[in-house]
Amino acid sequence: AIDLLFSDNETNRSAENTDVKMIFKHQLSRIILQISAEDSEMGLSGLQATMTNAARKASFSLNDATLSAPTATGDIPFNVAADGKTAVAIVLPDNDLSDNLLILVIDQIEYKYSLSLSTKIKTFEKGCKYTYMITLNEKEKTITVDVNSSIDTWTEGPSETVALDPSDKPVIPTIGDGSEENPYTVSDAKSRQGGTDVWVKGYIVGSFGGSVKKFINTAEGAAASNLALADSPAETAAANTLPVELKSGKIRTALNLVDHPENFKKEVMVEGDLEKYFSLPGIKSLSAYKFVK
Repeated sequence: AIDLLFSDNETNRSAENTDVKMIFKHQLSRIILQISAEDSEMGLSGLQATMTNAARKASFSLNDATLSAPTATGDIPFNVAADGKTAVAIVLPDNDLSDNLLILVIDQIEYKYSLSLSTKIKTFEKGCKYTYMITLNEKEKTITVDVNSSIDTWTEGPSETVALDPSDKPVIPTIGDGSEENPYTVSDAKSRQGGTDVWVKGYIVGSFGGSVKKFINTAEGAAASNLALADSPAETAAANTLPVELKSGKIRTALNLVDHPENFKKEVMVEGDLEKYFSLPGIKSLSAYKFVK
């Protein structure tokens, strides 16, 4: 993880002033997961940890050390130790965690913790360290969280214990983080609505004729204003697709099935904002695309 440090305590110095003692302060937030298992026989090696809908982009002012409001959101993967017992991420400060989830995946089982459930910690402040003491119950598929926060010198702050309901089924671990190098799958994108400026990869399996009930699963009779992406080129169910808005412009000209029926079942990557489209989780406001060779 990359930290951002800033110092402004030494001012009006010249070459003759050799006694300079700059004091740097953290401008970001540090998130630590301390992970253990209820069952001592449960191994944690290979665990993956992600925070969803996290702030990913902002501007920093060197004049007054202020950060702008986030201009993009998405998933933040944690740096997980080889034994799976510790995970660390450095993130942008955020004053609203209501849409954020911690997602842990181990042995194809997913554990989720919504940060909105915390009664004491509602924000990530700059210079603060937040530690989540997480206990996984493999048999019950539950997660228990002790939440501690600390500021500046990392002195421990308030804590609380939270128990979550079990996941209802195993899942295949996902590795996409929404970047161009590691794009979301369609399944990722459907479950991570709200992300901005993220990349999604999928197969073009059709388009929509004005509503979700008019799914056109062929190139023939396609609509030019949108596409449907899926994780499989053989997908035929509209509910399993991600509607893609194609506004007038170069991207629509290049991708739409009316002008390019040969694009049907091709794999493509698109960059945009994850939000509902045709009453389904979708992606809109595209800014880039590229075909997957």
